[in-house]
Amino acid sequence: MQGAEADTRRTGRRKRSEDRISEIVDLAERQIRDHATVELSMNDISGALGVSRALIYAYFEDQNALIDSVLKRELDRLASAGLLACAEESNILSAAGDAALIYMRHVATHGPTLHIILREVPHTSLVLGQLVRRNLMLGRFARRLHRSYHMAIREAIVAVEMLSAVPEELGRQLGRGELSPADADVTCRRLVEASLLSIRPVAAFRS
Repeated sequence: MQGAEADTRRTGRRKRSEDRISEIVDLAERQIRDHATVELSMNDISGALGVSRALIYAYFEDQNALIDSVLKRELDRLASAGLLACAEESNILSAAGDAALIYMRHVATHGPTLHIILREVPHTSLVLGQLVRRNLMLGRFARRLHRSYHMAIREAIVAVEMLSAVPEELGRQLGRGELSPADADVTCRRLVEASLLSIRPVAAFRS
């Protein structure tokens, strides 16, 4: 009986710890989204939670670790939504359109947090381990474009990054209520597929 009670207490403490970590990441994500910067205020986070800064640092070694956790959450959401599966679709236009819709809906729901992190980090001293994972995700789509359109891999990476601007902007508009979900879906797919079609003849000609 005592052993069972001890296990229950440990489980409770672990859950409380996980809940606290989730709350801290929630607040960091909100700061990044609301202020459009990765410069976090640990004072604001600890104040919102009603705890000391020391407790924040008990869970996250530094600001770098906290931002990396926010980035991990963003990538987890996209992976769970099926983003990576899109890269394996047989038709590249459908693959690009489906991936764009997933990202657009993600931005509409969670804001442009991923974009802000990727934009800001190169101008800071932050070293985020999750960037490797993000680059691998990006690379899957770039390699698909490389194989289908015979583009140089570096050129394909640039093309994928440029195409991502379409669902990014439409996701912001959808999130602000400026577009209906149906109109956003149609517009997103049409623009992304049209963009791909516009570069296909050039790539095919070079090959």
